[in-house]
Amino acid sequence: MLHLLCIGPQHFETLKHNISKDPYYKAGLERVFDIVGDNEGPQETGGDVYSLKPEFYDDYNPYHYHYNHQEQLASEFSVKKIHQSRNEENCCPPPVPVPLDPALHGLLGLMNCDITMHLIHQVFLRTSNPFSCTFSEGQLKAALYLTGLALVEEEACHRNKSRPPFEFSVKAQNRYQLLSVLDSLQANVRVDVHRPLLMWAIRKFRSVHSAAQAYN
Repeated sequence: MLHLLCIGPQHFETLKHNISKDPYYKAGLERVFDIVGDNEGPQETGGDVYSLKPEFYDDYNPYHYHYNHQEQLASEFSVKKIHQSRNEENCCPPPVPVPLDPALHGLLGLMNCDITMHLIHQVFLRTSNPFSCTFSEGQLKAALYLTGLALVEEEACHRNKSRPPFEFSVKAQNRYQLLSVLDSLQANVRVDVHRPLLMWAIRKFRSVHSAAQAYN
């Protein structure tokens, strides 16, 4: 529901039709609509139209697994317009991940393992190398997003001790100099499309890294 409305305001029947395709569809959709959406009332085309409540835009994930390519592009464009109207970052940083069930805590290790950090590091190095033939904007965006996702998870752990411990920033900088590499990309023309996300990631990295060092 949230990610459907991130694409833009939609008619009730359209939302109901799209959500009912989900195998976990249940009754009581009207209550869900009222929680995350604002009813803008009947429109000229007929039927009530819902828009996403402002406080839920921070939960937007451009890599939402139900999106096709066109929906991803449309939702990002829509959410960036909302951010601009609020004088916020002109990008879509990752939301704070929901706490995992204890049986799934091991999944956190995928985000701060050496393989993930090495792959992210290689993407950043290829971006910084003007002669690299394997650079792609899609890989850069994904690497920035994964870095940001790990950082917001670590930040959430610092703030909420009930979450399982998770360390990323210190290891990423000490072993792979990720923050240093990110800093070096600021003047690189290859990152122009994703520069707002890069700048957000650098600020988040510095903040979380400083907190982690103080905590340790």
